[in-house]
Amino acid sequence: MDDLRTFIEEGGALVCGVAPWNWLYFNKDKSLSDFTADRFCDSVGVKVTGNLAGCDNSIPSKPDLIKFKNVSNVVQALASEPNNGEYLAIIGSTIKELGDTSPDLSIETLQNMILNAGNDFIPTKASPIKDKSFRQRSIGLGGILCGLSDTKAPDDDFDDSLCIETDVTVNIQSKAANEWFCIGYYVPAGITIQIVVSEQIGASGWSARIGCHSDDLVSCNELRRWHCISTCKSLSGTTVQMSSAFGGLLFLESPAGESNSISVSLQNVVLTPTYDLMDSDRVERWEDLRVRAQSLWTEILLANTLFSIFRRKAYAHLDCVELDRALRFYDSVVVAHHELRGTTPGRRERIVSDEQPSAANMCKNNLILLLPVQVKDGEYLVGGDMIFPIKNMQRGVAQSTTGTRWTNGIVPYVMSTDFIAQQQALITGAMRNIERLTTINNRTCVQFRPKVSKDQYSILIKTGTGCSSHV
Repeated sequence: MDDLRTFIEEGGALVCGVAPWNWLYFNKDKSLSDFTADRFCDSVGVKVTGNLAGCDNSIPSKPDLIKFKNVSNVVQALASEPNNGEYLAIIGSTIKELGDTSPDLSIETLQNMILNAGNDFIPTKASPIKDKSFRQRSIGLGGILCGLSDTKAPDDDFDDSLCIETDVTVNIQSKAANEWFCIGYYVPAGITIQIVVSEQIGASGWSARIGCHSDDLVSCNELRRWHCISTCKSLSGTTVQMSSAFGGLLFLESPAGESNSISVSLQNVVLTPTYDLMDSDRVERWEDLRVRAQSLWTEILLANTLFSIFRRKAYAHLDCVELDRALRFYDSVVVAHHELRGTTPGRRERIVSDEQPSAANMCKNNLILLLPVQVKDGEYLVGGDMIFPIKNMQRGVAQSTTGTRWTNGIVPYVMSTDFIAQQQALITGAMRNIERLTTINNRTCVQFRPKVSKDQYSILIKTGTGCSSHV
């Protein structure tokens, strides 16, 4: 075996006539790391992973990897050129894929790379990384962070001492394939959790994910956050350990099929505040969670939308009456948008609070923004420019009841005489522009005209402080 390894390390070729995935199929209690041929491949820097099982297409060639016979050589090259972004990107890609299971990769060496990284390679919203070589090195460091256990990214997670829970039981019933279930717990950065699967009913293939971002920003021209901040592991075994250098909400992802369930026990997790508009017990739960839960993230569930919100303090001050009113408003916007397009809402769609959104985690079908809500003088101020009262609105575009919408889309208005002629012309010009932009198939969706005596409802356009209006 040693002679064969030497032969490979000196550039020799090895053809492996083995079927690791077939072996895995008949040994469901094992993993690929238990496969004899795989253990040998490990020793020469070649790794067989489960991610290629069932792949119909040929494996694409990666020219940047061809110059190295194995990962060990890249590590040696990086030791002599520690600032080489190309080498670091290769190591980062390997660690992100394989974790800390590769041979000849000193965990201490990798952790030192993170600790010694300068601020130029740590992406933030205030100081995005735009230089190509700096981005390459940042992506390499981010890949290492994704794969290493018990390692924390060099930016703050929690400031206070944590209340770690060590005996949590969770039961999930899935009604559709590939659903994400936020189970109400958070994984702090750098802390390893343990998931023990006690029962699975239906299809296998459940997985656990830390972090609500499923996208990868590796191709972006600038980085305002780490390129990949989510970690996912299969729950094929009975016991799984995982961690995240970035921390994040803990999700269980369902397999294919419409009726699957799983029961797990969790170790080393932190309670997170969740709010479900459809939960009849939400009032009591929220009053407890918004005080006791320590998570940096909040999961808020509406009828048609899910919000994963960073910095829960932005909503922790709201009681259930205020939250219900705001969330029903958001839901009414979603429903109104679908009705305008002639579609119907499907499953709840997730909207993620993100320093750098991308197409992978933006809402596909719901035209909606997550905006801050303030309560002032008995009315809600949403996003700083939309006002609606605590009591039900009498008229509005985003109303689910057709009887409370503007009749035939006609909006009568009264304009204050405080505006000079030039200002009035500017406002009416904007109205005409809205009418033009909302015309679909030669049908005008909304029309503005001055109020007449028979109009029961109208809007008032007036001057005032700030920039806001009733919706």
